[in-house]
Amino acid sequence: MAEPLKVCVYDPSGANGDIFTMMKEYAVSSTEWGAEIQLKPYTDEKIAAEDFKAKQYAAIVTGK
Repeated sequence: MAEPLKVCVYDPSGANGDIFTMMKEYAVSSTEWGAEIQLKPYTDEKIAAEDFKAKQYAAIVTGK
């Protein structure tokens, strides 16, 4: 398998929030298509966006 796809996930509640929980379910499902997704929670959207620009595959943010 290839290197995991790193995804920044902004959720105001961090790793315990609804958005991050939904993305964890998505990451588990992605293994069925042969992908491995590594999630990193963020409570600060600006930092999530900066990390995404620097080195991540994708980001889940509000778009503001």
